[in-house]
Amino acid sequence: MNRSNYILLASLFICQAFAQTPSSKALTLDQAIELSLKNGKEIKKVKASTEASRLQISSAKNMRYPELEVSATYNRLFNGTDVNLKVPLPPAKGENQMPQITPEHLIIAQAKANIPLFSGFKITNAVNQSKQYYSLAQLTEESTTEDVVYQTINLYFALYKTQQSIELLNENLKRAHQRTVDFKQFLDNGLIARNDYLRTQLQEANVELSLEEIKNTLKNINTRLSTLIDLPEGEFITAEKVSSIDVLPTKSGDISSRKDLQSVQTMDEIAQTAVKIAQGNYFPSIGITGGYAAFQLDKVVDITNATMVGVGLKYDLTQIFKNRAEVHKAKAKKEEMDYQVQLVEDLAKVEIEEAYNAYELSLKKNAVLAKALVQANENYRIVKDKYDNGLTDTDHLLEADVQQLQAQIDNMLGQSDETLTLYQYAYKTGKLLDNLQSKN
Repeated sequence: MNRSNYILLASLFICQAFAQTPSSKALTLDQAIELSLKNGKEIKKVKASTEASRLQISSAKNMRYPELEVSATYNRLFNGTDVNLKVPLPPAKGENQMPQITPEHLIIAQAKANIPLFSGFKITNAVNQSKQYYSLAQLTEESTTEDVVYQTINLYFALYKTQQSIELLNENLKRAHQRTVDFKQFLDNGLIARNDYLRTQLQEANVELSLEEIKNTLKNINTRLSTLIDLPEGEFITAEKVSSIDVLPTKSGDISSRKDLQSVQTMDEIAQTAVKIAQGNYFPSIGITGGYAAFQLDKVVDITNATMVGVGLKYDLTQIFKNRAEVHKAKAKKEEMDYQVQLVEDLAKVEIEEAYNAYELSLKKNAVLAKALVQANENYRIVKDKYDNGLTDTDHLLEADVQQLQAQIDNMLGQSDETLTLYQYAYKTGKLLDNLQSKN
């Protein structure tokens, strides 16, 4: 094989290697949040719903406009139609009786207009209710946006912690593998027993198994986050360490900014408006009516330019009895919403206190974990020196190694969780998006 063939074959192998390597994208938390706001399907869906609710206001306002109807009919009359005139016609010359009239068609054209003046305030309340529904839709959009952002933050933190755990496990796996290699040499030279060598192999296998499991977890988290922010399929995200946000947790935080509370308060207002709409059925409807009519009965009469105006009154007396149940039902719904507001307020207070407790716990845990890491590092150093000098056995060395690895992972997770609890507290108080904006 000549030199050019070698180069071509090598190029093919290189291209194949690059084709099989998944693309990796370094992404900060702020960038991930920006992509979730831009590409989040849930956000796009709720925005469409908000727009539909906004248009409903115009639909409700249309009830204030006059009703205008135009109609026209042409009717062909059958033979034998009787025509009886209230004003008799004089007989024709030379005849003693009225002439026989046989019309062939009937034409009716009319235009009617009705301008509502009063309808028991139902139109005004319907417009107000449509505005309240629009406010509710806006709150739902804000709540959904905040939920998507918080979901992005949680997945990003999970991705970062998993990637950092993989780095620590990789370092530990290298050390475990080197220990296995060293112990194999010791075994070959008759310096250790075979079971000591087998223990090192077992520990290396355990680390490798843990590494594969956490790599699988990483793939799942990456898939979820990529789907949420709409990245190309198969692209792997590299997370960076997340900085904290300017939040000072307190045990009794403000709940007024929570979107779920604002939403249920708006629903309470909608229920109150529904009571007013139901009560409006007790009142009559009054409006100005007007119209124009044209009428032609063939060979009999032509009426044109018949213009009219008047006042219309409509009052359904049966509503006095029937509507009572509707009013009671609306009032019961209002009472239900009053209690729902109280329940959401209680839940909000509990969740904020729990978020505060989680933050306090993370501070205490990290203080302990920092000491534990120092102790684990020192313990491994001492045990390693003792083992090298033949003062302890393999079990103690491997145990110290596992304790050091666990302390490193716990310390890393604790620091990340402490930062995450601040984001969680901001989310529970309903101020997550505000704090993110002030951070940037």
